[in-house]
Amino acid sequence: MNDTHDYFVNRTYALNRTCRLFPGHLIYAGNHTAAAHLHTTHLQPVFAGQLQTGSDVIVNTSGNVGCATVVRMRWSRDYSGVYAPITERGTIVVDDVIVSCYAEFSSHVTAHACLSPLRYAYYVSRWLFEQSAADADAHLDGVHWYATLLRRLAETFVPQQFWWSAA
Repeated sequence: MNDTHDYFVNRTYALNRTCRLFPGHLIYAGNHTAAAHLHTTHLQPVFAGQLQTGSDVIVNTSGNVGCATVVRMRWSRDYSGVYAPITERGTIVVDDVIVSCYAEFSSHVTAHACLSPLRYAYYVSRWLFEQSAADADAHLDGVHWYATLLRRLAETFVPQQFWWSAA
């Protein structure tokens, strides 16, 4: 494993939020402007390692979605308890910050589309075998074989500029 994969970043945002992410994880961010700060539509997925102090991110405060500004950043090697589940919409909430489920590849939309067969197979298998979501997920740990296969194929055909690099 490349040593850069061992580093996670703690990002401290306005409103006293700290969000722990791998630098290659996608997070919705944009430049701060007074008008844009009122809306989340100007924010696009970027690698967490590319965030800068002053960037806007999407936050969820008691069910209300809005923007907060990155006020401080620091690096840490502690990545215990950090994972990226595959979700229906391709987003998750990490420490009240809304982020993409995807990492290392620069396009959230492409990653989400490529994993759609896996999501559909999951729904069909739950329907066929009448499983609850908790029962269907109980055996999964680590990176799903389908995601691993897609990454191996994509590394062969997709240019390096689309992948996270600490350099």
